[in-house]
Amino acid sequence: MLRWIFAGAVLLACPALAGDGGAEKPPLRWYIGPGAHLPLNLQEGGTGAVFSASVLADTGNWMVGLDVSAGVLAPASMLLGYAARVDRYLWSAGDAAYVGATFGHLSESDGEDYGGDGPFAGAQVGYMLGRERQWLRAAVEAQVSFPLFGEKPNKPGDYVYPFITFGLRLFL
Repeated sequence: MLRWIFAGAVLLACPALAGDGGAEKPPLRWYIGPGAHLPLNLQEGGTGAVFSASVLADTGNWMVGLDVSAGVLAPASMLLGYAARVDRYLWSAGDAAYVGATFGHLSESDGEDYGGDGPFAGAQVGYMLGRERQWLRAAVEAQVSFPLFGEKPNKPGDYVYPFITFGLRLFL
């Protein structure tokens, strides 16, 4: 599974590494940082809390990165995931909105033997604040995540849900 996530990360990163012909390229900047997200279960309702850590490379018009997330999604699922993502700014300078896609591995379970794990896909929209700064950027973001797997066979109930998160990401 890890090789599929790596392959997805490479495919998502390709557009960010492509040049604009003879245009001058902005410097590549690297960021790390935490995030806090409020998830909403799209199937059953209910909220929870998800915390994340991110590594991000910003090429000027594109962002590529890796996220690791852990948290709780009501009514009874614990989340643990890691993903590659690519985002595109909607305009070139200053604070800017962005849209993007995410692909990774997600585990949703009740903490015992119910739930499932496997690949997931997502899409996000956000707004980057302090984009021109080298340090202390922040982004507000909404991301929808769709598990591409189901519940473990022969288990009652359903502990695998699509969800949307609303969050704040900080880049140090």
